[in-house]
Amino acid sequence: MEEFLHTIDFEPHIIAITETKLNANNTSNISLSGYTFLHADSPTNAGGVGMYIKNSLQYQVTTQYNFQMAKCENLWIEMKLHHQKNVVVGIIYRHPGPGITFFSTHFEKCLFDLNKRNVTYYILGDFNINSLASTSTIIQYKSMTISLNANMLITIPSHTAPSNSMSAIDHIYTNNTNDTIIPGLITFDISDHLPSFAINVINHHAPITSSVGKSTKQRKPWFTKGILTSIKKKNKLYKQCVAIGKDMASKIVPATVPPKSYLHNPMSNSFQFHDVCTTEVTCFSGHRSPFCYLTCGVPQGSVLGPLLFLIYINDLPTASNFETRLFADDTCLWMSNDNISTLQMTVNEELTKVDKWMRANQLSLNHTKTKYMMFSPQSASFNLRISVNGKELEKVKSLKYLGVIVDEKMSWAEHIHFIRNKIASAAGVFSKLRHYLQSSTLRCLYFSLVHPHLLYGLLSWGFANKTDIHQLSVMQNRILKIMTNSPLRTSINKLYKKTNILKLHDMHNMELAKFAFQFVHKRLPPAFDNFFTFTSLIHKHATRGATTQKFFVPQVSSSRAQNTLRYKCTTVWNKLPNKLTNKKTGLKAFMNNSKSLILETYT
Repeated sequence: MEEFLHTIDFEPHIIAITETKLNANNTSNISLSGYTFLHADSPTNAGGVGMYIKNSLQYQVTTQYNFQMAKCENLWIEMKLHHQKNVVVGIIYRHPGPGITFFSTHFEKCLFDLNKRNVTYYILGDFNINSLASTSTIIQYKSMTISLNANMLITIPSHTAPSNSMSAIDHIYTNNTNDTIIPGLITFDISDHLPSFAINVINHHAPITSSVGKSTKQRKPWFTKGILTSIKKKNKLYKQCVAIGKDMASKIVPATVPPKSYLHNPMSNSFQFHDVCTTEVTCFSGHRSPFCYLTCGVPQGSVLGPLLFLIYINDLPTASNFETRLFADDTCLWMSNDNISTLQMTVNEELTKVDKWMRANQLSLNHTKTKYMMFSPQSASFNLRISVNGKELEKVKSLKYLGVIVDEKMSWAEHIHFIRNKIASAAGVFSKLRHYLQSSTLRCLYFSLVHPHLLYGLLSWGFANKTDIHQLSVMQNRILKIMTNSPLRTSINKLYKKTNILKLHDMHNMELAKFAFQFVHKRLPPAFDNFFTFTSLIHKHATRGATTQKFFVPQVSSSRAQNTLRYKCTTVWNKLPNKLTNKKTGLKAFMNNSKSLILETYT
């Protein structure tokens, strides 16, 4: 440790160590000049945590955030600062193996308590959770930390396994966004883990300045100049052997470095395009090109531009036998066939027609942005050779269309993952703002930052796997508890009723009821004119379903058929009371009455 401290140019206030492997009979040779050592030992021969604290710091040990779980050692201190928030520093070692979900539950409670106390915290240690992995468990764990405003500072590999594989299992978390924090790794072979650090540059009253100089701490007499030279040479050689050493680290630009200092030939002025009637001119860096007359195309950035473009491409659907959907400059073509060979041949033939139409209209196809996707039963998988003008198109398993990520199996898993990351980031915002804003303002922010992501396309992706939907429901519950500053174990139904917000499941039912309402009042596109059948058209008996505007329930046996728009929408509509379905009201009044009916069930 002393050797390591003499190789760096700063003197840490706190040094945290994991896997100390100390016990009551083994506490010798652990003192460090100028520091006080605290430790929490493991009942086994592995693990344990320790913390060297600068003697000049005033602190007290706290057990308020301790984890009550096996195979997890942790140690916490709290420092009271003048005219600033209290600072809590914690060190955690989680033993390797299963149990990430169980650990995540305890860590969530810890972060929740820290946020509720409105303190600044730094949590570091060996979590044995590879943040670079993409398993569902780790994705949920990372979403939890983001939603509770715990910013992960170390995002690159810090550990080398015996198999030479790299992993990022050494974490540093903080909620401090007011100060400039410089994190990083130090290439030093003190163990198979690279030492990680976080330097807090406080900037309350003056601009941040940086200076690098030699350390003024006293050197031990046995650290001769020759030994220090050998240490530096050894570290230089060690850097060349580490996978994240010199080559990769040199490509990482610190956030504190201005972009102009590393951009080659930065442009003083950006491009400016001017539309002048039927001519075009380009200005760059004070120079102007000659006027060029436009013979085709649509002026970009003008008020009439979108309308003129729609008129320009309006006859594209007639150029081929594809089913075509146009939305601004996004064009979707699809075709189906029972025979895979016939489908491939027909698609290529029709794409040739589309290419001819584009050439005739002096348009070009961007092959890098043009993809194709194959929808097929769960067990089938096909690779077609689809090409346009001799260039083969790339097959993808998912793509974003009009803001919704559609995958080839229609599972909606990727779209739900996308939404979860979006609202997890919003949850981190709520964790900070709840100490400064009123609950009514936070509710307005919820409908600005969270609700639109949950509502957009919900009528479609709301039929996804229940496990995926549950992940979003958990995130929504967490945000409500943060907004209302409620304990982690608070009854969630009362919070939804108090804030006048619907659960995700009920939001989907509301969208289904809205779809049925629009069908009854003939407000849907013509394609849905015969989507539902009224019970009164099936028979003439005076049943309750026939005398009211209820739908005939189709007979289905499989769970997959029950999880379709036609069946779900029918069951949701038929469960609504007659006073809602028979009453001739507008859509807004119907939605408000339905929402009030659902909120009454939250007890």
